[in-house]
Amino acid sequence: MRICLHIGVEKTGTTSIQAYCAHHSRALRAHGILYPAGLGRRHHTDVAIAVADPAETSDLRPHAGVGETEVPAFAARLFEKIKVQIRRARPEMVLVSSEHFSSRLDDAGVGRLRARLGDLSDDIRVLVYLRRQDDALVSLYSTFVKAGGVGDRAHLADRAKWLDYERLLERWGAAFGQDRLTVRLFPPGDGSVIDDFCAASAIPRLPEPKHARLNQALDHRSTELLLRLNTRLPALRGEGINLDRGAIVRFLERRPGGPQLVMPAAERRRLLSRFERGNESVRARYFPDRATLFDDVPADHATPPPELTIDDALDLASDIWIDRMQLATRPRATRAQRIASSLTHAARARWGRFRSH
Repeated sequence: MRICLHIGVEKTGTTSIQAYCAHHSRALRAHGILYPAGLGRRHHTDVAIAVADPAETSDLRPHAGVGETEVPAFAARLFEKIKVQIRRARPEMVLVSSEHFSSRLDDAGVGRLRARLGDLSDDIRVLVYLRRQDDALVSLYSTFVKAGGVGDRAHLADRAKWLDYERLLERWGAAFGQDRLTVRLFPPGDGSVIDDFCAASAIPRLPEPKHARLNQALDHRSTELLLRLNTRLPALRGEGINLDRGAIVRFLERRPGGPQLVMPAAERRRLLSRFERGNESVRARYFPDRATLFDDVPADHATPPPELTIDDALDLASDIWIDRMQLATRPRATRAQRIASSLTHAARARWGRFRSH
């Protein structure tokens, strides 16, 4: 049995990849591929929590209901759960995916993951996607703010040490073997990231699930407004999640889009210059046929971002008020209607017959 370990990096279509694998988990199992269940919602974040330094997962552990001192027991239960699923399925391959493997694990964490997976198989391949650092940081910044982050992009870039791809690949190569790394670029040159992922991981290409756009990025003004709100509505309240804030984030995600979130040209140049030498080293090792590791920055990325004004804040307050008022005046469904609407067509018929007796 072999293991394919997909480690991200963040903002390289990981949410879509994980949704695809989770949706087709039963079909994949028929092909001898196990995408383990119960290790996160669609992804395997719980595995990252189990092996990471607890200080690196303080924002993830509340979602899993794991306190800092509970991580060792949590890890033991989790890997036993994986072993049980393997014994039952007897797969040819186990597919494990979490972008937090690349962003949250230091050398020791990668070593712990290697040891845990080594108990399951001695045939492990690591699959990683790389995205040009400026594009990755712009997308990451939107997610950072939605998660409750406070700070500018320079602060975030200093925290996101995984953007140093040379060091990242050295870390994983040292633990698993450089010849066990499959390195891909995002976005793929042709086709979708799902097409590329299926080819790289050697899993069958099946129809993509129909769903709303996942991990919706915020526009420039919504991101800047939410950044300011984060100082008043923190993402966490004590050891738990601040539920009052979640509704605002969901509202901003579905609010009609404004100007795209962009990074000023000078900021892009400074960021890319930090990684120029390392990117060239990665190119020479993994992509010797390319002239550069990543494509050049498009000219339209030099457009300066719009300034946030008091009118933007007033527009947001007005839109939230209208949205809340519409929600408050919407007719409430009866209990029977709410139950029936959640059932499948066949189950609805059975529910109707039950009510008639």
